[in-house]
Amino acid sequence: MRTYEVYLMEEEVASSYFRREKLIYQLLIEYRMKRHLQETHLQKQVHYITRQLPISFIQRELLQAFSHYPHFLLIKRRLCWNILIKKVEHL
Repeated sequence: MRTYEVYLMEEEVASSYFRREKLIYQLLIEYRMKRHLQETHLQKQVHYITRQLPISFIQRELLQAFSHYPHFLLIKRRLCWNILIKKVEHL
């Protein structure tokens, strides 16, 4: 299953690194890979350049956008895509 990570950048950082997004991307990839190792300098850098993301707003917008699709479900406050796979038996 695919997972996505969304970060809300500080305005100053976003404008300073405009057209140099690869540097931010590399920092976030390194942070993601080493997050479990308690790399405090990476954690401090990421927390410094990002802001709190209002999850309730995003969740509300996603639910509103996808509520009319029968395959999207809300399970334990998580939006899920339910795919029914039928097993085809060969004769």
